[in-house]
Amino acid sequence: MRYFLPILLSGGLLTAFSARATTIVPFANLADLYAASDAVVFVQAGAPYETPESACTHNDCDFTVSIALKGPMVANDVFSLRRYSHYNEFGHLDIAGDFIPHEGRTYLVFLKQNGDKWGLMMLSYYVFEQTNEFLVPVQESLGMGTAPRPDGIIAEPLTTYHKNALLELLRQQGKGKYIPWDGRSAQAALPNLDQVSDRVLPTGCDFAIGPNLIRWQNTNINVYYDATDAPADAAARIANTLATLNAAYPGLQLNAAGVTDFTPNCLGGSVSGGNFPPFASSLNGTQTTIIMFDDPCNEIFPLIACAGTLGMGGSYGFSGNGQTHTYKGDTWLNGGWGYVIINDGVRACQTEGDFERLLSHELTHTLGMDHLDAVLYLGNNMNSGCCNPINTKDQECMNYAYDLSLPVELLSFDAKAIGEEVLLTWTTAREINNDYFLIERSGDGRKFERLATIEATNVAHTSIYTLTDEQPAAGINYYRLSQADRDGTIKELAMRAVSYRGEVSGYTLVPNPVSGASIVLASRLQEPQTASLQIFSATGTMVYELTDSQKLASNRLEVPVSDLPSGIYWLKINESGRSETLKFVRQ
Repeated sequence: MRYFLPILLSGGLLTAFSARATTIVPFANLADLYAASDAVVFVQAGAPYETPESACTHNDCDFTVSIALKGPMVANDVFSLRRYSHYNEFGHLDIAGDFIPHEGRTYLVFLKQNGDKWGLMMLSYYVFEQTNEFLVPVQESLGMGTAPRPDGIIAEPLTTYHKNALLELLRQQGKGKYIPWDGRSAQAALPNLDQVSDRVLPTGCDFAIGPNLIRWQNTNINVYYDATDAPADAAARIANTLATLNAAYPGLQLNAAGVTDFTPNCLGGSVSGGNFPPFASSLNGTQTTIIMFDDPCNEIFPLIACAGTLGMGGSYGFSGNGQTHTYKGDTWLNGGWGYVIINDGVRACQTEGDFERLLSHELTHTLGMDHLDAVLYLGNNMNSGCCNPINTKDQECMNYAYDLSLPVELLSFDAKAIGEEVLLTWTTAREINNDYFLIERSGDGRKFERLATIEATNVAHTSIYTLTDEQPAAGINYYRLSQADRDGTIKELAMRAVSYRGEVSGYTLVPNPVSGASIVLASRLQEPQTASLQIFSATGTMVYELTDSQKLASNRLEVPVSDLPSGIYWLKINESGRSETLKFVRQ
């Protein structure tokens, strides 16, 4: 959630942005979701509009039913949905995971009824948009965190479906007979679009839950919990959680400050607005985080058999009047006023260990860190599949953002393609015991090779360095800047990504993603080529090699992938003194 709120502090105008991430427990499958829903309909969105009500202006949208699979509505009925996001006299409240409809588009939605109003089952998580003859999870749903079900059942993941096949499966569920659910029979595969960002340091880490990087400059933070509806073991679970966080991340100093009594006025329907900032400030200034149980402002739908949204966590980031800072080459908003909201009944659905991991996950969000990729960083506390113990990738990210020792204060690191070269420039404010800089390059952001070493000035004032990469590879080039202490310790400082057109790719992989036994490597070149190739996993391990050079008959070569587990891979082609690397997904 992002919240834009003007606050007067120190005699000047300060703008606060609040970022929040959401954790849910999914239903076992769409059949269970269908059974729990009051209505399941295929709809077309009208034009979104604003509705002033109770000092707030809400975002509403009317939908026209085209296919009714369950519930009282029929074709051509019209109903409205209201987003969680709204604004009032203080500013805007934007919820991460909130469904954002687009006029004229068609969606499959699962609904609950509250009086004469309809709402989505779990924000955007189970909203599918029609794309040609496919049903695709909407973009807003992809960053929401999921926790394991307490019954041990592995939930059916969000995926793309063939529209007609899925609708028929859901129709069968409404016939009143027990029909075993097999969602796989309706699943489909569509290519994913990759996005490149220059905020990729360290690889895969993200400290911008909203549009800005947020970081607390002082991590001596008092963590309170509200007495209202707190579980009997709240103090013990929170104390354990904070001890675990402090041990895993040496740069943190989170203090168990005990119980407080906060009654939110729920202005705009949110616990984080209204009287939250002044109350939190009265406890310990901006160095305050409050954990609240049982969703005091009813922001979240209640759990259904332990399925639903478990909790939300976030913090305010301040900008203006010097309330930003430069850290390792990026501009960060100063963090403060953290909050965690736990839904009704969550404690009864979680073991002690899982509950503490949920708390650690949401508290880490208050420190500015967003989710890790659940496929690439399986088993980490901050991947979107909550709730795991703290793992190596969690530590790499958090210890980067909250680093106790900074031998080099980096002001900037820039990479820019100029003609057929890439110019790298970095500036330091000071250096202590710095021996040299190490610059590395990668085509995938994971497996790096040394590009150059640059002797350090090691002075206490500003230094500017430059390096030219005269032979960048076609496609995306990742550049990693590290520094080496005189004792040999190497610390990563920053990374940037540059898109370089270079030569047009000579190959394609189809289908991609691939679910069958093989993937076809097709050449765009006029004459069949002789090539050898290797396949590497996401961790850089070679998992397949074609050792004998083989001509691409009719410019096509079938490459076996049936033995590869699901995940992301890179296929490297070596031919005629050049190489090219292509990415594919094995489903």
